[in-house]
Amino acid sequence: MSPWNTYRTRDDRHVMIVAHAEKFWRALAIAVGRKDLLEDPRFKSNGERLAHREALEAELSSAFAADTLTGWSDRLTEAGVLFAPVRNFEEVFADPVVRDGIVQSVRHPTAGDVSVLRNPIKMSANCVDIRLPPPLLGEHTEEVIRMDVMRNDH
Repeated sequence: MSPWNTYRTRDDRHVMIVAHAEKFWRALAIAVGRKDLLEDPRFKSNGERLAHREALEAELSSAFAADTLTGWSDRLTEAGVLFAPVRNFEEVFADPVVRDGIVQSVRHPTAGDVSVLRNPIKMSANCVDIRLPPPLLGEHTEEVIRMDVMRNDH
């Protein structure tokens, strides 16, 4: 599929674009102010866009360099483009969905409260909370050695 890439914005951030269907390609070309790309024979179909990917990437990279991530986010949302801002760690973990649904605080015997990531797969019948903190160095050594000895004895 083309375009399917990340592009640097004027404020040195990145936006991920996925135009896997013609309607998203049309919306993207219009949103970046490049309606002319829709008439360019090199970009008429996904096959042509793939064959001329380098040229298309240059055109889109130039367009995205003209505005900030916030500016593009607003414009792309309004146009119905399939996209996502590329977030840094602070932004990811400040998101309420991540902070409240994926990150869990666990009490560790030497480190105090530590944040760990829950399993992202949610099942209605099974709890996905973390029940134990990360182990101490060597905490399970004896148990692992015993299991290995038992396995080798059989």
